[in-house]
Amino acid sequence: MSRDPRARMLERLVNGPPEPKPIRYAIHTRQSVERLADCSSCEAQVHPCRDFVNAFNDPRLSLVRTAFR
Repeated sequence: MSRDPRARMLERLVNGPPEPKPIRYAIHTRQSVERLADCSSCEAQVHPCRDFVNAFNDPRLSLVRTAFR
């Protein structure tokens, strides 16, 4: 990429703004020794966290992965 500010401005006019980089996030949970009725305590912790992040409605946000053991 050119360091000349005029060249960068021309690139943006021609190509448009650069694509925003994705934001990866992870939700860390701890397993309880007690089992809840329908789901594990990890699942119970993840749902409100995921809902919180989804409330931002930001397409750049991406959950890293889900793993319950």
